[in-house]
Amino acid sequence: MTKTILALALVALTAAPAMAQWTSNRVGPYTYYNGPDGWSGHSNSVGPYTYHNFTGPQGQNMNCSSNTVGGYTYTNCY
Repeated sequence: MTKTILALALVALTAAPAMAQWTSNRVGPYTYYNGPDGWSGHSNSVGPYTYHNFTGPQGQNMNCSSNTVGGYTYTNCY
């Protein structure tokens, strides 16, 4: 359930940043995020891929990768 919620939050962050309850700060190649309920993380882009790493308030980990093909963004979380 937590992974599903985080994956949906990640999609909301990448699709509509103004509507998401996440804040972000870009430093060099990394973007750092602070989210609701104690979630935080960072992302960086390498070629056509963006890698996201998140940590929850109780030490949960969520790792995702995204890439855009033909106007669609595909996100896989593991």
